[in-house]
Amino acid sequence: MVVDTAWFSVDKEGLAKLLARKGKEFVVYELLQNAWDTDAKRVDVSLVPINGRPMAALIVEDDDPEGFQDLTHAFTLFAESHKKGDPEKRGRFNIGEKLVLALCDIARIETTTGTVYFDKDGRHRSLHKREHGSSFTAEIRMTRDELKAVEVAVQKLIPPTIVDTIFNGSPLAKRTCVARFKAHLNSEIADEEGYLKRILRETLIEVYEPFEGEAASIYEMGIPVVETGDKWHYNVCIAPETKILRADLTYGRALDLNIGDALVGFDENRSGARRSFRKSLVTHIEKILRPSYRLTFDDGTAVVCSKDHQWLTGRGKSRKWMTTAAMVPQIKAKPGSRIAKLFDVWASDTSYAGGYLAASVDGEGSLFQRNVYNPKGKRTELMFSQCDNEMHDQVRLFLNQAGIAYRSSRVTHVSKKQRPNNRLNISSRKDIVKFLGKYRPARLLPKFNVDMLGAINTKDTVRLVKKEFLGIQTVMAIETTTHTFVAEGLASHNCQKVPLNSDRDNVTSGWLQFLRMHVLNQMHYKISKEEATQKWVRDASADADVTPVALETVMTHRFGKKRVIYDPTDLEGNKRAASEGYTVVTGGSLSREEWYNVKRDNTMLPAGKVTPSSQLLATSLDGVDDTVPEEKWTAAMAQIADYARGLGGRLLDGAVSVQIVNRFREHHTAWYGNCVLTFNLARLGHAWFNDGIRQEVDRLIIHEFGHHFSADHLSKEYHDALCKLGAKLTELALETPDFFKRHGREGA
Repeated sequence: MVVDTAWFSVDKEGLAKLLARKGKEFVVYELLQNAWDTDAKRVDVSLVPINGRPMAALIVEDDDPEGFQDLTHAFTLFAESHKKGDPEKRGRFNIGEKLVLALCDIARIETTTGTVYFDKDGRHRSLHKREHGSSFTAEIRMTRDELKAVEVAVQKLIPPTIVDTIFNGSPLAKRTCVARFKAHLNSEIADEEGYLKRILRETLIEVYEPFEGEAASIYEMGIPVVETGDKWHYNVCIAPETKILRADLTYGRALDLNIGDALVGFDENRSGARRSFRKSLVTHIEKILRPSYRLTFDDGTAVVCSKDHQWLTGRGKSRKWMTTAAMVPQIKAKPGSRIAKLFDVWASDTSYAGGYLAASVDGEGSLFQRNVYNPKGKRTELMFSQCDNEMHDQVRLFLNQAGIAYRSSRVTHVSKKQRPNNRLNISSRKDIVKFLGKYRPARLLPKFNVDMLGAINTKDTVRLVKKEFLGIQTVMAIETTTHTFVAEGLASHNCQKVPLNSDRDNVTSGWLQFLRMHVLNQMHYKISKEEATQKWVRDASADADVTPVALETVMTHRFGKKRVIYDPTDLEGNKRAASEGYTVVTGGSLSREEWYNVKRDNTMLPAGKVTPSSQLLATSLDGVDDTVPEEKWTAAMAQIADYARGLGGRLLDGAVSVQIVNRFREHHTAWYGNCVLTFNLARLGHAWFNDGIRQEVDRLIIHEFGHHFSADHLSKEYHDALCKLGAKLTELALETPDFFKRHGREGA
């Protein structure tokens, strides 16, 4: 048995005090999430009070076949977690057991790789091993009230469907998923500001009804992260992939990177007129959240990155760092942004041809890397020499099939005993790196030095042909010593670090808004009128990617199907809308972002377009001349026009012009403005004119003449004007009956 007197390399009691604010439920959460991340099919948790003491006995046991991979991780704070790069795993900071241990008086961990236990004397190791699975047994400081709170909190969990999770002898309740859909919220490879460099894989979002008394929360793979107060629980399940070029010339998933890993990097800024390749070490890696785009280039390369991610763009001396947001795709004749493509992307070739090339070049080849200041030729060169034989011919054939360029020459030796040699020189650094990385010749590969590779090529670029917005993504933040690395073969930058907190108990407001938007787009038909005014719905409605149909549902719940926007240019139109049963929505009813979406999608129209006033119609010709010329008027049309002019002169005490238009796009029959009375032939029809001057004509003319005094039908001024006009028309009929006879109005 090996005994060590220390539990941690930090003060245990001090750590315990810091953890008090987290609530004791995190103890079970941390241990359960570690068990769920294994291949366990069953996890049993027992948490019971210890009589006479403010303590509880805790046991967590799983049946994972492999058990704890590295037992030292149980007491090494922030050791490199094998789950850190994998967003499909819940524990990534490798601190769960340590935080739990800080609250324990005694503890014991048994697994397939050994046993470690802790008591007042310190940490002890034992060779005792389990056949399968792991168990954590401890006495933990916990009051009875805290114990009850933990029992309630455990019921909030959403256990994996393939794992039977038992708490104090009872299975955790299975929740019914009311909706399941995919959205672009995946983890990606990113620099320290979250700038993505990866291939997108969709995220599964599961929506659950909260149990009675529960506050809706965001979950990360079944573990509650933060309460939202929304209508539903959101369980986010993430699954990312990416390819980052390592210094050993393999492309590996960024998910598998660890601090200290060596990558192929390059100078962040020019030294003179060039940037040179450098070995770069990973100094930081973690998950963060960022709005992201998918970029597609003309060579077929596709990568997902944040809007703020910087790329090395341009050519030659004009190269500069540019954000994704500033980049533009190629549109017809307009060229798109160019990004430096430093290398192809490859996987190790284990085929017959790959093995043949590796063995041949390893045995009969050489790798030269000259000093940066050496004036002779190129810095790096890969050479293969062979006389005229089958090997020479086969190597040439396989190189041609692989698309690796080489220069062929023939060398004649002075000695007659030596046969002439054929020399194949691979001098393109891009092809040399690809050959070494793809075929991996065992003798030559260790000789390769990234720092001797020289300046990056200023001419190799790919053009952006498509740019798609994907919403918020969970990304892997990567920081390196050079602030650069190669992602999917592209020149990428990492800048200021923005870490996700190790408590994993909060998200940014921007990410939450995007998540709410995705949920509203999928679930809008299930929200009620009361819920449509809640903050989470308004937050989602303000997002630029809310769908028109979701926004329509929300606006209908809030303002009804008959709704218009208050129109300051048509005050009468606002009143007419209200009188016809419309809700007139004023500026303060929506946020600026909500208004933008409403107007963009025409979810609401201004009152002046829905219930326009006559005054507005008189001046809204939209530049289209739809006037019917007088020479094309029929006799009936001319008769009514002449009658209206005559009435205008007597009732309005001034000259009135009359015009006839043929405006199908307007539903009004007539309008008046600027001493011009307009009849709309498209709505009145020829029959209306042909029926002659009658009471219906008088009613329409008086209605429009009322606008000489007020444009607002609902105003007192307009009401008084109609009374005045009616009285004057009566007086005209009594005192001047000949006026009506002249215009063919018999029996007036």
